[in-house]
Amino acid sequence: MKLSGLTIIIIGAAFGLCVLLFAYFQMYGPNETAAGYMTAYKVQLKEQADKQKAAEARVIKAKKLVAEAAQDWNKIVLLKTPSDNLATGGINIMENDYQLVVDSPKYRNSAQRAVNAQLHAGGVKIVSAPQLPIPSMNEKDILASYYNWPAYNFPVVLWELGQVTVTGNYDQIMKNVRAWSSMPHYLAVVDGLRLDGTSPNLTATYNLTIVGFIRAKTIYPSDPRIGGGSAGSSGSTSGFGGMGTGGGPNVGAAGMNPAGGGNPMTGNAPPAGIPGGPPPGMGMGR
Repeated sequence: MKLSGLTIIIIGAAFGLCVLLFAYFQMYGPNETAAGYMTAYKVQLKEQADKQKAAEARVIKAKKLVAEAAQDWNKIVLLKTPSDNLATGGINIMENDYQLVVDSPKYRNSAQRAVNAQLHAGGVKIVSAPQLPIPSMNEKDILASYYNWPAYNFPVVLWELGQVTVTGNYDQIMKNVRAWSSMPHYLAVVDGLRLDGTSPNLTATYNLTIVGFIRAKTIYPSDPRIGGGSAGSSGSTSGFGGMGTGGGPNVGAAGMNPAGGGNPMTGNAPPAGIPGGPPPGMGMGR
């Protein structure tokens, strides 16, 4: 049977169409779909890469801000916290509890001398002034009762001293009150100021609270919650909350009231009962 030319053309067109359909559905179509997926995936990767760059920039900026904050805090630490050395008016909280019982009264006396010196700021005369509390002589509760640890996550002395009464003229009293904000090594807060009398002979009363953040990298015995490391400032290591432990400005006897740790008006010796050494039977080992 002889096929006509039209039939051959139709058969060839049908075969060619089958080949084209096979090529499209088996190769070109899937490849185009895959290419579309890859293009979309590339776009997503680029978006994520851009986000990663932005995140890295934020991390760098955050680290810079943290370092700046640490430097600012260390400046405050040097000026507004007691040292970690008994010889310079501070306290070494890292010593064992028995030694801490021995040293805490000495630290209290140093702090009282600092308060006494501050009480005279502005040239006022003191009518009445509070005394710092005497530390516990029990090694089992000295940290809790005097340094408020672990009630707080860091050792801190918190002295709510009550009422101070001074006399002087208005300028002297204002200088005295404002001077507490610049008290070395401590944060002092004055409130409830009241003035009585007739100028220039005035009597002022106010309430006084003093806070001292104690520097330390560890507490005896070592506590796992307390770590050391860089605080972002050279020459200083971190302690509680990043508090630097590099020694602050030395506070020698010349910078304190030579009257000692007793009455700020009379200069008497510290109250009886403060020992000059450990209680009988207590060790001195570190």
